[in-house]
Amino acid sequence: MRKNLFTGLTLAQFFSLLFLFIIPPSLYTQGWDQPKFKNLTREDGVSGSEVRNVIQDNHGRIWFGTRFNGVNVYDGYKIKVFSYNPSDPHSLAGDPAFSVHKDSQGTIWVSTLGAGLSKFDQDTERFTTYRHNPDDPTSIWHDSVQFTFEDIDGNFWVAAANGLDRMDRETGAFTHFSFDPVMPVAPANQNIKIFYQAKDGSLWIGLRRGGLRRIDPQTGQVIEAYMHDPDDPDSISDNNVYAIVEDDAGVFWVGSWRGLNILDRQTGNFSHINADTENPRGLSDRRIFSMLVDSRHNLWVGTGVGLNRYHRETGEFSRYFHDPNDPDSLVHNEVLHLYEDDSGLLWISTLAGLSILDLAPPKFTTYGASPDASSLSSNNIEAICEDSGGALWFAAEETLNRWDPGRHSFIQYRPSLSTTSPLGYIDDIYEDSQGQFWLGTQNGLHSFDPKTGEFTRYREHPEHPLGEEIRQIAKDQVGHLWLNVQGAGLKRVNPDTGVVVSHFYHVPNDPSSLSDDYINHFVLARDGVVWAGTEGGLNRIDPVAGTLNRYSFDPGGKEGRDPSNDIQHIYINSGGNLWVSTISGLNIFDPVSGVFSTYTAADGLPSNMVAWSTEDASGTMWIGTAKGLAKLDPRTDTFRVFDVADGLAGIELASDMIKSSKGAIVFVSVNRGVNVLYPDQIEDNLIVPPIILTDFQLFNRSISEYGSSAVLQKPIYELETLTLAHDQSVFTLDFASLNYRADA
Repeated sequence: MRKNLFTGLTLAQFFSLLFLFIIPPSLYTQGWDQPKFKNLTREDGVSGSEVRNVIQDNHGRIWFGTRFNGVNVYDGYKIKVFSYNPSDPHSLAGDPAFSVHKDSQGTIWVSTLGAGLSKFDQDTERFTTYRHNPDDPTSIWHDSVQFTFEDIDGNFWVAAANGLDRMDRETGAFTHFSFDPVMPVAPANQNIKIFYQAKDGSLWIGLRRGGLRRIDPQTGQVIEAYMHDPDDPDSISDNNVYAIVEDDAGVFWVGSWRGLNILDRQTGNFSHINADTENPRGLSDRRIFSMLVDSRHNLWVGTGVGLNRYHRETGEFSRYFHDPNDPDSLVHNEVLHLYEDDSGLLWISTLAGLSILDLAPPKFTTYGASPDASSLSSNNIEAICEDSGGALWFAAEETLNRWDPGRHSFIQYRPSLSTTSPLGYIDDIYEDSQGQFWLGTQNGLHSFDPKTGEFTRYREHPEHPLGEEIRQIAKDQVGHLWLNVQGAGLKRVNPDTGVVVSHFYHVPNDPSSLSDDYINHFVLARDGVVWAGTEGGLNRIDPVAGTLNRYSFDPGGKEGRDPSNDIQHIYINSGGNLWVSTISGLNIFDPVSGVFSTYTAADGLPSNMVAWSTEDASGTMWIGTAKGLAKLDPRTDTFRVFDVADGLAGIELASDMIKSSKGAIVFVSVNRGVNVLYPDQIEDNLIVPPIILTDFQLFNRSISEYGSSAVLQKPIYELETLTLAHDQSVFTLDFASLNYRADA
């Protein structure tokens, strides 16, 4: 959030007030099939398309260098650009900013192409630049600086052109390690592309055209060199080495331009993982530009064609690509650098800007339709079913979709076209205890054989027509089918004979009849009672006694059609109470006393139009509405709301949902596909974003000159106290809460 304050506060008082405005922590759960990326591009103020790398400074701001357009500093709201100014000797040395680095003292260093090495002074926001001087042997080796690196002993290394320097940051003197007569660190045509320190303290460099080398941290000289040998299958796959990382298991990964290499440091042999572009679980491209092991122990691989996440247990990859039709996809396929910030966000530098991915597993897994035949056939989902084997089935218009978790894909079943008996849209899927699949459709009752994929129209009894549109199906303990027939009430049918055993429908002026013929949802209780929610209230049907009782949720007790009586869904919780979702709120009904209470938007629901509710294993209630998902904590009676920013496929939720045998809540966003939530895997995000002052304005003019004689001795974010004169009473303080998440 960003605020402007026009008042005379001490900075301590100011920051104390800021914490009152911090957004409540977000939540998350499992699901990695379709992650959503937040992207930063030229349209957002990034100064150049090609972003070279990212770091986070001690204040929490994000710095990134661009190929031709200087250095950017991002606070989550605004981007400040530092660029070369020929008339200012304290500006950035040059605009091709190849790398940005923060050392252990918090100092920011910018490596430029052809203009030297720039050091940023945060007290003055000025740069000091180190350039090559042919008359000074202690000057930097070359003005084309690739990057800087600090090892665990505090040595500061500078890769410049084909040379390697160690810099004394106190004196500004450079020691060169470039001309070993036996084995140079980097011959003239071999630039250093990566500098890495392993867990044992050994230093490694990757070279363009020069392979992999281990160097002595004291002398900078080469100890071991690994080059590609076409006659040796155990050699490194290529001499262009751009990425090195050691994972948590001690596996030493080397990324080259011909795939991934794993070095056995005892034998010096390499094993290889080659690109497999045709395999959706293979490495997406042979050119490896970057690698990172994140705080959750995942190995990420940035390639020339996409971002890859490695699965150690299977040896497979999840692959993420740019999709021009999906604004939440990776911003570009060529991934140059990977960086994890303090809050667990992955920053992905590409040729077209930055992508940001929350490494905390997404709150929801979502599935949607695409031209791919292995996706959902449509986002218009009418019904969900879990079969006896645990497989999930989705009815999308006239097609059944079965989710195959092993292949992470859907299998589609379409009926044969028929002009005499068309299937129509499928409204419900039901599997009975015998494994028979029943389908309620716009054109009557059908059965489905998953082994053959055949759809069959149920043959009705000629004297007992069932009705045209079957909206819901259930089977009772006796074996009778209960059918919700559109506009015709509720029918109880013997499936073997087709005889309608009972028919419950509305009779005007008869309180013992169904309150309305339009039923939106019904449930069979364990005691054999049927609860039917209509557009005119709640009905209790006792099939054994042959009785029907009506209940109204109208505050005045009025029966009939009213928003408070328009029931969308019924759920019986573990305590035996009915949670009745209506278009004017959520009612909790005690069937013993007949008393109910109501939750509405005034109590914290995101909308009064409630589609469904269900209870998880902990007793927490989850409520689907027209404006997102609500989590009701029964201990505090408070709501937490989730919307599209949290990862929902769409904000408007339909009444189609199930709770699976594994505890997953599977539900539908209207015309946007399917959401899957695992309640037991959601945790509170306890990371409080840092807050920083970003601008100080005096009489509406930003102050950017600093010094002892200026209004500000340092930039406002560096000050602990601020003293103003009596005639400087009108000022503005801008601040930023440094939360870079998409839902911040």
